[in-house]
Amino acid sequence: RKSEIQIQYGRRRNETSSFTPGAEDTPRTMKSETSVFLWTANSSSISTTHNFIHMRGLPYDATGEDIVKFFVPIRLVKVLVEYGPDGRPTGEADAYFRTHQDAVLAMSKDREYIMKRYVELFLNSSASREEQ
Repeated sequence: RKSEIQIQYGRRRNETSSFTPGAEDTPRTMKSETSVFLWTANSSSISTTHNFIHMRGLPYDATGEDIVKFFVPIRLVKVLVEYGPDGRPTGEADAYFRTHQDAVLAMSKDREYIMKRYVELFLNSSASREEQ
């Protein structure tokens, strides 16, 4: 079964601008940070997870789908692609994983390429009691 993909656009904290990048059919629900949220799991399995990798050096035209494909076969819970206050991509994103082990395994992709740019990965995860 294919995963559903939902995209929401947000704005930077404490800013009043409501820039919405993308097509006119983008959702109008705004969050309180500058990011695009791309969920690759069904809504029942989306929970707060602290198992994520910060990505730096992404091509500015990289999409959430490009990031999902980058980590295959490891499944992501969600991807946050960051946008600056001017509405342009920053070249950074956070990739969230279901478990710490998945995040550690995904670190094997450090300095691999998306399009023509190598991407640096920074682990922001620690093993929970349940995983130890």
